[in-house]
Amino acid sequence: MGPDTLAFRRVTKYEGLTNLPSSAAGRWSVIPTRLGARPLSFLTWARHLSMDVSNRWQKPAFVIGHKLSPFLLLFLTTSCTSVSQRLEEPAATSEEEAILSANAYVPPVLITPKTPRFPHAPRRLGKEGWVVLDFMVDPKGKPYEIEATRLGGHKSFVEEAVRAVEQFVYEPASLNGRPVHARTTRTIRFSLGDKLYPRVSRDFFHVYQNFLREAFEANSETAIHQSYQQLSAFGIQKTGEMELLNFAKALYASRIKDHFRAMEYLTDALSLENEDSVFQDEERLRHLQSLFWLQFHNKNFGAALDTWQRIEPKLSDSRQRSSYTNLVTQILGYKESERAFAARRSINGTKRFAHKLLTNAFTLSNAEGSLTTAKLYCISGFIIYEIELQVRYVVPPNLSDCRLVVTGSPNTTFTISENP
Repeated sequence: MGPDTLAFRRVTKYEGLTNLPSSAAGRWSVIPTRLGARPLSFLTWARHLSMDVSNRWQKPAFVIGHKLSPFLLLFLTTSCTSVSQRLEEPAATSEEEAILSANAYVPPVLITPKTPRFPHAPRRLGKEGWVVLDFMVDPKGKPYEIEATRLGGHKSFVEEAVRAVEQFVYEPASLNGRPVHARTTRTIRFSLGDKLYPRVSRDFFHVYQNFLREAFEANSETAIHQSYQQLSAFGIQKTGEMELLNFAKALYASRIKDHFRAMEYLTDALSLENEDSVFQDEERLRHLQSLFWLQFHNKNFGAALDTWQRIEPKLSDSRQRSSYTNLVTQILGYKESERAFAARRSINGTKRFAHKLLTNAFTLSNAEGSLTTAKLYCISGFIIYEIELQVRYVVPPNLSDCRLVVTGSPNTTFTISENP
């Protein structure tokens, strides 16, 4: 039985398809010189940290004396200074060889949104939140196969977010001028206030400041852990507090060299955009740079390319740009080289894990827990697989730019291999 047959005999549902083929180091030290930055100790950096306390509970923003974010500095110490050297370097490829050209594909555009109902339970408790949804949009502009892949706040937000998106109306995506099925992702925010409503309480920000102070200045691991525990135990109410808490969790995860968790927490911290977020533009750019390096380190190459697309238009420093483009070239080389790469992943509290595929073949294996289905959200189509471990699944050639959503029991860990 050939690989194409093996890949598709387990398909249980498909849409839009035609002609299917058969840590941080123990002591924070210096920035790697290959980033084009002069060596700078963390303690020196911390002394340049400036906080405008009078305004921070409204719109927190770091004012730092260096172009790199504290998290990027923390991450790029001895645990990651040779990330690109440790990865095998495949032959480079050109972005012009991508399956779809930017001019041929036009993504779906939201025409008619729907404001979600705020659930009673979190409203009564005064708790805000957000939900990240992955879904398809059909050629008539109607959403379908809606999955909540990330959640910040009360679980009742998921049902209301899905209900709202079901009523969205889109201008459908088009490929070469023709409407097509297409994937998209949207974050739904549940807010109890308007733009003047404080997004971070004074009490929370005091505890948050204390954690940062300990993280960058304290020599005692016990003191850092205690301040982290105090911050984690704070009764989070507002989305701004969630953003900052997730950022703090990313810092701490990197401190203990759990770079996968650091990547996940930083992704959550950056879930909200523009006016919905407490992060100002320059600060968000620094955090996106940190996220790119974490994604690269964790071999989450498809997501790293998406993050690079968010960074590239805003990056003016030529030396930094050169460092990033070299890594992007390496990633694109993996895409074309057919060389396998694998990483350990886990199911989150939504019972989902979302992963942007770099290649057109993947395998799930070594599961500790329960995995049920794998859904492919792509340009031109959608597929559901019943998961069988150690099976090589191949994406049909008429689908591209796919995002894989794996469902299973919370905290299930597994290995995902691409080009297996």
